[in-house]
Amino acid sequence: MLKFLKSIFICFLPTFSGIFAKPGVWYQSLVKPPLNPPSWVFGPVWTILYFSMGVALWLLNQEQDDSRAATARKVFYLQLLLNAGWTPAFFGAHRMDLALLILFCLLVSIIAVIFLFYRVRKSAGLILLPYLIWCCFAFYLNLAYYLLNQAA
Repeated sequence: MLKFLKSIFICFLPTFSGIFAKPGVWYQSLVKPPLNPPSWVFGPVWTILYFSMGVALWLLNQEQDDSRAATARKVFYLQLLLNAGWTPAFFGAHRMDLALLILFCLLVSIIAVIFLFYRVRKSAGLILLPYLIWCCFAFYLNLAYYLLNQAA
């Protein structure tokens, strides 16, 4: 049970970047893209996604002696760092361009993680598919914000 909780905790670490970079007035003043969900949607969606990432990591960690699992964990931690970097770039520095680059790298790393997790434990890889889909949607939103607000 302790290993499960540790995996969940690790996956919620990127949320702490939101303590230092909140949407605020700047974000409220931006032109919103089509399909932009209401603000209240993001909290529940990310909670579910971070929890599912924790479950996937826990499942992978059941294969500790596997060198493929060790590689998968390294790439997983890299994508967590990228995930944590998006909020300060977008909301903190107001750098939609940098946030877009981070999201692109995040998407590439998520695809790699899904592939690597799947090779070790299929269910661990499949659990991450909604995360990939949501981050693709986030990429669309970030790109749309960037294009709609270039003069801002």
